[in-house]
Amino acid sequence: MRKLNPVILSLILIAAPGLLTRAADDHASAGDASRLALARECQQKLFELQERQARQPVVISNDELNAYLVENQDDIFNSAARDVRVRLQENRMTFRAIANLKKANLKLDSFLANAFMWIFSGDHQVEATILFQSDNYRGRYEVESLRIRGIPIPGLLVESLAGQVGHRQRPPMVPGEPFELPYNLKRCDIVSGALVCYPGWQ
Repeated sequence: MRKLNPVILSLILIAAPGLLTRAADDHASAGDASRLALARECQQKLFELQERQARQPVVISNDELNAYLVENQDDIFNSAARDVRVRLQENRMTFRAIANLKKANLKLDSFLANAFMWIFSGDHQVEATILFQSDNYRGRYEVESLRIRGIPIPGLLVESLAGQVGHRQRPPMVPGEPFELPYNLKRCDIVSGALVCYPGWQ
């Protein structure tokens, strides 16, 4: 699994093919059974999209997505984030986690960005709100806000961080610039409490 930056992590959940393709682990106590069932439902829906089996819009609920993240957080985030939660709203997703930016192993170009990473080394509560829209097989996002330990990070710094990290994604995912949706999706809508994915081959 690739190592991810908390600033654009929630967008990568949609835009990076192959990120959410690992099956949920089979070890779970009785108390985890409901979460594991939700995680497997999310996995099955993603598999159907990836394998082009879906013929109708696929709805992934907020609960399914969060269950998947909990069950697979070590593999997805490679210890750079834990206690991950995503809240889906109309055209927006808010990502909350305990994140360790140092463990994300980012290589940033600017002195300001590297100073920021040094200041916020260690575990911190991170909250990022992402505005996302898509149509005609392409998506576009903006980092609307970023808070670390409840402190708002200035927009110029957020833009610099997200831009530098976005250029390193394969394919690139730069804020404000269109990128190709995975799985040949025609579009993916964020509605209140769910992702609605529209296959391009239906």
